[in-house]
Amino acid sequence: MSNIELNQQISECRSADEVLALVSRRGPEMNVVNCVTALQRIAKLPDGAASSNLIADRAQSLVPLLSCAAACFACVRPSKFDKPQPRHVAGALWACAKLQLPSEVCTLAMRAAVAAGAALNPAWYKPQELSMAVWALGKLASSNISSNSGGSSNINNNGGDVPATQCFVAALSLSAVGRSSAFDAQGLANLIQGAAAVGLPSDAFCPGGGGGIALAQKLAGCLVGRLATLSPQETANALAGLAKLEVTPLRPRHLPRLCSHNL
Repeated sequence: MSNIELNQQISECRSADEVLALVSRRGPEMNVVNCVTALQRIAKLPDGAASSNLIADRAQSLVPLLSCAAACFACVRPSKFDKPQPRHVAGALWACAKLQLPSEVCTLAMRAAVAAGAALNPAWYKPQELSMAVWALGKLASSNISSNSGGSSNINNNGGDVPATQCFVAALSLSAVGRSSAFDAQGLANLIQGAAAVGLPSDAFCPGGGGGIALAQKLAGCLVGRLATLSPQETANALAGLAKLEVTPLRPRHLPRLCSHNL
């Protein structure tokens, strides 16, 4: 069976158990596209997303699939058809976050996806892929998967460690700042919310100079003029994210414009 045919079969599965049964039979044949498709399919199915965080057996049943995904992301010399792309990285992270899996189940796959994603040019991520990846990492961090678990660390000039997840989020965030007009307000809000949960490096490892605070200020500047287009809940989430990032660009003159849709 070709990987294209396998992907089609995964997409046609009507239940999480059906996906997992297919994975059990065809696991050795699966490439990164198949693994991500399977994870996303389970996350979208009622008996997948709705029950995975409640039933321990369901979470454990995903271990073989997550291990396969981790191996595909970590493959040193994948074929040209198996090389992870931004959509695969974002899709895998989104599925792990949507399924609310415990850290002992999905950390390995998350680390591999982050490592593969960081090896790609941030400019290759479409706005939706970028905001999805950062939002998902924030969701995972908020679910007790520490940003410190994001794989190997980078070492700064002072000998300190900077978690790879933070460096990845910082690189993606800087890319978003450079093309902010391509993002809608919700995408920027999701980006800020995710970056706040993961945390931004405070030292020279934060791309663009000035550390995490400077990058957070730039993110805030991209969103300030568009907050009024968000729903009240989205606005609250964005403001909470900015507060956690210690950003204070919201001077009194901004408040009527930001909150006019709630009045």
